[in-house]
Amino acid sequence: MSKKIYICIIAVLVCLLLITGTYTIIHYYFNYDAVEWFRESIGDGDFLIVGEEIGNPFFGDERDVEIHIFDYINNDLMTSSFKTRIANNGEKLTSDNYKIEYNEKYIKIVLIDSDKHTSAYTFFFEDFN
Repeated sequence: MSKKIYICIIAVLVCLLLITGTYTIIHYYFNYDAVEWFRESIGDGDFLIVGEEIGNPFFGDERDVEIHIFDYINNDLMTSSFKTRIANNGEKLTSDNYKIEYNEKYIKIVLIDSDKHTSAYTFFFEDFN
């Protein structure tokens, strides 16, 4: 083969490397970046609830979130953890996007999207033991 063909092959491979490398970096940044959304202690510090935004949505998509509940009564590092999505038109989540209710029987986490639709998750204290 001639020298021109080798140079063309190398140029094509370098271009492919630049394209796939750029895509990989952008994909990692938009899908795996975790930012703390809220941190709330309840029950005189017995439980800690932490909400995290996972990734950054493309073009006003839904936000992926992960909620963790830590139990300091039973010294459990993590009692519960779950992932869900909130339709917030790509905007950053604020304190208006969640509400936490609790009493002596349960913790209830209500997630609120941009259209004021809600999703409720209830965790009973008897299940933590």
